[in-house]
Amino acid sequence: LLEDVLLSAQSDEEARVDLYGPVWEDTPEVRVWTDGSTKEPGTADARSGAGIYWGEDCKRNVAARVAGLQRNNRAELVAFAVSVAHANPDRTLHVYTDSGYACGMLGPWAARQAQLGWRGTTNGDVMLNICSLIRQRTCPLRVTWVKAHAGNTGNSRADRLAKDGA
Repeated sequence: LLEDVLLSAQSDEEARVDLYGPVWEDTPEVRVWTDGSTKEPGTADARSGAGIYWGEDCKRNVAARVAGLQRNNRAELVAFAVSVAHANPDRTLHVYTDSGYACGMLGPWAARQAQLGWRGTTNGDVMLNICSLIRQRTCPLRVTWVKAHAGNTGNSRADRLAKDGA
């Protein structure tokens, strides 16, 4: 109970630093777009994929099948995790996603869910991995929500990769 009271007194910024760790240096940013996709959702044949787009003809672009539950929100988080895992931790990373769920899980909902140990949180295993990856970074990680299917080239390419992964 005392821990709950102390944590509730933290500002959002303090809670994020406790969860993700401090930032030591800001550098020119590297941009990446992520997306998740699920074919035949809600069926026994559901297949989820993660797409990560770094740029035209970039060898780091990824189309991958998602392990575990075949759900779109999980695919969105897996795509985010893979992008952070493949990024240089000593360079500022700017991740663009069309997933409001991912933005919420990484932002306003994260501190409380982490305080609970991600117990009972759908995709908590992926979030534990993401938190670990972010704590290893020395430079900022910025996340921006983008509207899906609105002509954003990076988002469209990540979407295509996610569908290919599924």
